[in-house]
Amino acid sequence: MASQDHRRARFIREYLKDLNATQAAIRAGYSSKTANQQSSRLLANVKIRAEIDRLIAERAERLQMTADNVLREIARVAFAQADRYGKWGPTGLTLFSSKRLTPDDVAAISEISSTKHGPKVKFHSKTRALDQAAKHLGLYKDRDPIDVLLSLAPPELAGPLREAYGRVLAERRTGEAGGSGP
Repeated sequence: MASQDHRRARFIREYLKDLNATQAAIRAGYSSKTANQQSSRLLANVKIRAEIDRLIAERAERLQMTADNVLREIARVAFAQADRYGKWGPTGLTLFSSKRLTPDDVAAISEISSTKHGPKVKFHSKTRALDQAAKHLGLYKDRDPIDVLLSLAPPELAGPLREAYGRVLAERRTGEAGGSGP
């Protein structure tokens, strides 16, 4: 039994490294052939899940990781604007001085390198950051796709578009209710 307790404790430690349950089970000594099933069983164990949750909460507290901090970082990437970093044209890219960049600007940069054609700036994925923010805000959850699209439209267009969509839906309902079929 001590061996099983030891492997469970090791599974918890390994799981906290990368939150990959299957790999954590393998690293904890479970068979790679059954690691997927073992990891599901281990995560379903109330005591193991409670310990994992406790340790994650403890780490978040220690690192002062809050939902606000995470969302702030996502927003820094999502709303980065390329023109804050330099100017470009037919002759190439000229970067602005790093002293000109704000902490928000710097957070959006994934990599800066030199190429034979000049400097190269790579940003973290804006699309991914926007997707994460949209999920957090519930833009995808239980919503009509037209509502999601209209939420992205300029306010002066959203109203007329919504009215036009309403007319199309009403016409469809009238056509279906009227029963002018064969």
